[in-house]
Amino acid sequence: MMKIRDWRLRKKIIWGIGGLLLLNGMGGIVVSRQVARQIRTSLPAGTTVGAVRRSFPFGIVLDRLSIPDSTKKNPFFLQADRVVFQIPWWGLLARPLPAKVTLVRPHLKIGSENINLLVGGMEANPGDWILSPFRGVDRSPQGQGPADQRPVFQNVPFIPFGLSIIDGRVDVIEQEIRKDHPIFIADHVDLSMELTVVFMEPTIHLVCRGDFVTEDGGKVGFQDVEVNCQPRKKAMEGSFRLRHERLGDFRNLYQYAPRPIFIEGGIADFSMKFELTDGKHVKVTAHTLVRNLDLSGKVGEVSWADIMHAVEDPDRVYEWTVPAEGDLGDPTFNPHDYVLSEVEWKMKEKAASRGLKIPGQMFFYADTPAADER
Repeated sequence: MMKIRDWRLRKKIIWGIGGLLLLNGMGGIVVSRQVARQIRTSLPAGTTVGAVRRSFPFGIVLDRLSIPDSTKKNPFFLQADRVVFQIPWWGLLARPLPAKVTLVRPHLKIGSENINLLVGGMEANPGDWILSPFRGVDRSPQGQGPADQRPVFQNVPFIPFGLSIIDGRVDVIEQEIRKDHPIFIADHVDLSMELTVVFMEPTIHLVCRGDFVTEDGGKVGFQDVEVNCQPRKKAMEGSFRLRHERLGDFRNLYQYAPRPIFIEGGIADFSMKFELTDGKHVKVTAHTLVRNLDLSGKVGEVSWADIMHAVEDPDRVYEWTVPAEGDLGDPTFNPHDYVLSEVEWKMKEKAASRGLKIPGQMFFYADTPAADER
């Protein structure tokens, strides 16, 4: 009798497991179809997909995704070999659906115009878009507007609790700054962003690393970013480092400044550590090293070439570190302007010690007269 009971128990267990697998398979098919339908309605007109297939257990894969450039100035806005949307089992009944998104070998071509369309579809309040980054767009006639003024993505039905980029590339294009060539190319970009919740406290951890390269693939620098964010506490800390060895590619970056400055060449290595607490108190430490930095332009009657030679060491290296701390709500505190003013003071002091007096203001700040006229 014991053997019969054991056999019957095993049979029930086998049937139970089989039933769970069947329900999981059917549920996965239903959810995958729902996800595919929602994604299709969210993508802009003209988007092409090579194939759509299911990702086990709950999700889909888009092969050979291509999103057109709404400005029509670039051959595409985004292309990717593969995009995976994976829904966790615990999120099947949630709306919007939580999703982990993975982009394999994405290639993004952005400039000031099409990136404004993308950012225009996001909430301005970080506390909101961290949890739900895309807002619904009013589809009434009053809310549509011209096609070239609509956000790139509309009504995206997901809360991204994870994002991965594998071997990505970004071309930053701005014809006024560097005609017919990207200002810079970030390649071999790997990014991981994870949202975790411990005792109802969400934390976002982001890590991004990649190279700066030339159009023919030669490496000319790198970027390294790491950020931790606790949105409910309005707290954030992190660091980033950027190194670029062909500053001449940015030659015309400041061509429209009240006193134009042209970057003729050089190497820059910039790093920053920052900490934000209570959504307002910020601490920043910025460090910069430049080598062989050649600039055209003048401060008063003093050329930038003379200024750089006065502050560089014999190997044509200039290095500085500046800390800044204050409240963002304080109208007298601007971290960018604070750091610039400290750098200006350091450069003037160093130049004066070598017999070069620099008259007047070297850099441009938020309240600089005529700074925004152009």
